[in-house]
Amino acid sequence: MRELLERGRVLVAPGIYDGLSARIAASFGFDAYYLSGFSVAGAAFGVPDIGLVTATEVEAAIGQIIDQLPGKPLIVDADNGYGAPANVERTVRRFERLGVACIQLEDQVSPKRCGHMDGKEIVPIEEAEQRIRTANEARTAKDMLIMARTDAIATDGLDEALRRAERFALAVRISCLSRRRVPGAIYARSLNCSARYRSLSTWFPMARRQCFRSMRSTRWATQLRCIRSMPYSASQRPCNRCTAI
Repeated sequence: MRELLERGRVLVAPGIYDGLSARIAASFGFDAYYLSGFSVAGAAFGVPDIGLVTATEVEAAIGQIIDQLPGKPLIVDADNGYGAPANVERTVRRFERLGVACIQLEDQVSPKRCGHMDGKEIVPIEEAEQRIRTANEARTAKDMLIMARTDAIATDGLDEALRRAERFALAVRISCLSRRRVPGAIYARSLNCSARYRSLSTWFPMARRQCFRSMRSTRWATQLRCIRSMPYSASQRPCNRCTAI
């Protein structure tokens, strides 16, 4: 997964939700695949994505999917970690044992709401940082990535979303330096911070930028390419310098 992200090209990861959809998607030869929380809620239970699905149910879906994707990375939406930091740690370890390549965590309150819905609420930034730091420290495999997602654009605006993304990246850097649990993964780029535009159906990771406001060393900084100039209409396309998952 890390190698795919460092290619500097768009990474298309189709959404899948069970063994059959995984097998169909795999037949088209994509490089990576994505299991969302809504996919599990909708396909397995016929309910909206409003925090009803548990880690155990997502784990069951992963078990159905992973064998259909030999050698291909699977990105899994773990919502808000399904509870307190102890729940986040347990979730990361269980998903990692199943072979998940990247776990996505968001900064919403519990119960959460689908990112496409109105009425979302986010936790304080300190709590969101702790969530990401806990997930990072729970990893045992250096190639398993943590993706931090923020819904702050919808609740507090773009500046707050960027502030949170920077804090998430810094939290991972500090966590790795203090624990040293994941050799070779002490760079902030091991965290794929994402900011989401309400009207776009894709994610724009923070790619390499000269420096974050809170991080002056370019060695540690992951970059944000032209996030402020990205199109706000789903009918427009991002510039060719942007990458997306």
